Amino acid sequence: MSPEQLAALEGVASEGQEAARASLPDDPVLAPLRAHDPVALLQLLEEQVRTMGLSGFVMERMPQMNDVVGQAWSCGGLQVYEEHLYTECVQQLLRVQIALLPDPGPARPRVLLATLPEESHGLGLLMAHALLALEGCACTSLGVRVPAQQLVAACTA
Repeated sequence: MSPEQLAALEGVASEGQEAARASLPDDPVLAPLRAHDPVALLQLLEEQVRTMGLSGFVMERMPQMNDVVGQAWSCGGLQVYEEHLYTECVQQLLRVQIALLPDPGPARPRVLLATLPEESHGLGLLMAHALLALEGCACTSLGVRVPAQQLVAACTA
């Protein structure tokens, strides 16, 4: 395409992104992200866990926030680093909440958590970890992008 044709396409894309940004829900999670304030974000998330409980937070609030943050990022309403800040703060919160759960004892089911090599996102894995731990499972997480043969080896071990 000519430079003029490319510029015209860019204008159409930009108008579409502006319309998408204008239609974003007004979710309180966006303000501390846009202000680059991880302390305020963690305080907001902690308050929501206190209000909803860990299960309610993971099952109800996190999917909403993940959707809003993803939409905001995809239409240019959040920068990549702001989306990463959200992910890191949510991961930090969930890991602390999981660590605070009581140990259900030696008879608990054992669960190995990981994603396959094609999957680099770990929030869903951590959400599953929290819910399984709430049900009394002893979870071991290997994280993301684990080769299948290594999962077999880990299960055997």
